[in-house]
Amino acid sequence: MALHAKTQTALCPGCEAEIRFVDQPMEDQIVICPDCADELMVVSVAPLELDWSYDPEEWDDEDWEEDDEEDYDDEDDYDDYDDYDDDED
Repeated sequence: MALHAKTQTALCPGCEAEIRFVDQPMEDQIVICPDCADELMVVSVAPLELDWSYDPEEWDDEDWEEDDEEDYDDEDDYDDYDDYDDDED
């Protein structure tokens, strides 16, 4: 008689897709969400929980500041709207 491992599931923190584990998941195991392709890590096996995978040593405060500046530095984007005349009828 063969023993079958119980299939376990966890939710993707990004898209909430159900991710199935046929084999026993291990802490720090990397998985890819089949729906959104986010790279995830098993952060807990009891209860089974996933979180985004990243190496905190790859990110420092300067990286976060640069990322924020890129996201919110859109002043030049508004210059294009000056070319439109709202009074056209």
